[in-house]
Amino acid sequence: WRKRLTAKIMQRPDVILIDNLRRRLDSAALASALTSPSWEDRVLGHSRIISLPVRCVWVATGNNPSLSNEMSRRAIRIRVDSNAERPWLRKDFQHPGLVLWVKKERSNLIWAALTLIQNWISIGKPQSTKTTLGMYEPWAQTMGGILHAAGIDGFLTNLDDFYSSGDDETTIIRGFI
Repeated sequence: WRKRLTAKIMQRPDVILIDNLRRRLDSAALASALTSPSWEDRVLGHSRIISLPVRCVWVATGNNPSLSNEMSRRAIRIRVDSNAERPWLRKDFQHPGLVLWVKKERSNLIWAALTLIQNWISIGKPQSTKTTLGMYEPWAQTMGGILHAAGIDGFLTNLDDFYSSGDDETTIIRGFI
């Protein structure tokens, strides 16, 4: 994990995607990278240590992924349920060819996001205090505030459900105790 993360962060990506998790996600290196403003490691094949800023969005995908306790407290779950046994065979998409649609509508999508943010700014940037996420408090308060100002409630309200189903480590310990 350390060497892969170092190589990826050296590229200074906007997004790092960990696609199609099939095993339990448990990595001390990844957990550290998710909560640190910078990443330090030795460059592969050299005796030199580098320090890199971590300024990217992290995304992991998977079907009902299992996470360690350290990983689950650094994650939020976004559930996508097509209500179909074989979702990849669906034909009733609102936007067929989603990637092409997003590229075509990029300016409108950015405008919509900026409108939500401007609305939040215009009412004084109220911070959400309903639910927060340790180590990510400023982000959670800001995102919760923007969404609440737009009338979109429920931000982070699925944390308890996620922790009870996604964090198998704590479930085992709770059962033992």
